[in-house]
Amino acid sequence: MTGAPLLGLLLALVVEARFWTRIRWDFDDESCGRVWQFTSMGIALAAVLIWLDGSRYTALPSLLSWLPALLIPMQFLQSYGLRDALPLGIFSFRAKRRRQRNQRLGLIEDSTHFNFGNVLFATIMVAASVGSKSSTWLFLPGMVVLGGWMLLSASRSRPLVLIPVLVVAGLLGLSGRIALERAEDWLNGAIGFQRGRFDPNFVSTLIGTAGTVQQSADIVWRMKPGGKFAPPRLLRSGTFNTYLGSNWQNQRISATDFKDLTTRLIDGEPYYLLQESERTQKPDGLPYFSLRGSIAAESPLPLPGDGTLLRDFEFDGIDRNTFGTVRVFPKHPVIEGTVFWNGGTNPDSPPLPLEDLRLPLNEREVIHGILEELGVLGIGSPGVVNSRVPHHPAYGSVQGGSNQTRASGP
Repeated sequence: MTGAPLLGLLLALVVEARFWTRIRWDFDDESCGRVWQFTSMGIALAAVLIWLDGSRYTALPSLLSWLPALLIPMQFLQSYGLRDALPLGIFSFRAKRRRQRNQRLGLIEDSTHFNFGNVLFATIMVAASVGSKSSTWLFLPGMVVLGGWMLLSASRSRPLVLIPVLVVAGLLGLSGRIALERAEDWLNGAIGFQRGRFDPNFVSTLIGTAGTVQQSADIVWRMKPGGKFAPPRLLRSGTFNTYLGSNWQNQRISATDFKDLTTRLIDGEPYYLLQESERTQKPDGLPYFSLRGSIAAESPLPLPGDGTLLRDFEFDGIDRNTFGTVRVFPKHPVIEGTVFWNGGTNPDSPPLPLEDLRLPLNEREVIHGILEELGVLGIGSPGVVNSRVPHHPAYGSVQGGSNQTRASGP
C-alpha cells in the first residue's frame, strides 16, 4: 500500500526467516538498549530528511509509511534472540540508570517484557492506511486478512468463529468507506469544490446540478508575461476523453501511463521538454511567461495546450501521460519558473476512431435529432459523429480534437 512492495517483501522474509533457521543470539538488556538508540536516531534522521525533501502536509504520512522499515532492527532482536519478548525498560533512560544502579548494588530487579511484534503489526497497519495505494480495492481485503491472521495466532481454540466475524467487519468497513465517500461528494457538491487530491483519470463536475457554483477567491497561481508577448488564453491542468453522467474519465489509460519528461541543455541551461519538435531545439523567439504558485506532490501543472519548454522549476520529478496532462513532484511547496509555449507542438496522443468517435447510448437519440434537423445525418459513417459539430442555437457548440473538448453556449 505504500508503493514499495519489493521492500515490504524483503522485510517480511527477514522477519519470517526465523522459522527456517536455528541461529540465535543472546542479546542482553544493554544490547537491546543500544539497538533502540540506533533505531531512534534512524527515525529522527528520516524525519528530518522527509521534512526537508517534501511538503509539510505530506511529511507525517511519509514518515509513518517508512516507520515499519525503520523498526525492523527492534524486531530482529526479538526474532533472532533467545527471548521471545523485549524488556520494557530499554525505552527509558531513567529505567536504564536504575538498572545499572541495581546491578552495582547487587539488587535483583524484575523487568517487564512485551511482544514487540504487536507494535510492528500496528505500525504496519497505520503505514498501509496512509500509503499512496490505500485508495485501491486491495486495501480493505488486506486489512481484514491481516487482522484475521493476527487474531488466529492469538486464539487457536475456535478458528471457524473468526470467519463470520471477519466477514461482518469487512462489510462494516466497506459500508463506512462508501458512506464517507458519498458524504464527501455531497459536501463537495454543496459548497462547489472538488476533492483536494488530483486524480488524472477522473474528475467530477456539477453539470446538471441545480444551484450556483461558488468559485474560490483564493489566488493559486500568478502568471507574468515575458517581454512583449501576450499570455495564453487558457491554461490546462487535466485532460479527459470520456464523459459519463456528470464525470470526466480516462478509461483507456492508468496511473502507469505517465512517463518522465526528458531534459536537455540549451545554451548551458537545463530545460524540460514537454514535447519533441524542431522548434524545441532553441527557445529563441518563443513566447514565454513566468509561473509561480503553491502545489503539492502529484499535482498537475497548468500549462498551455501547445506548451514546449520549462525552465528554472525545482522538481524532484515531472511526468506526462498520453493525453498531455503534466504531473509534478516539487521540491518545495511553492514553485516558480518559466514556461515557453506556441512551439508548434501538440501534447495529445493521436486520435483513436473506435474510442474518440464513439457515440454514447444515452446521448445518441438527442444528437441524431440535432443532426437530422441540420441535414447532416447522412454525412460520414453510420453511428459516428465527427469531432466538429455545427453550431446549434439550442445546445451551443462543441469543438475539440480527440482528447480535449471545449463547450460554449447555454
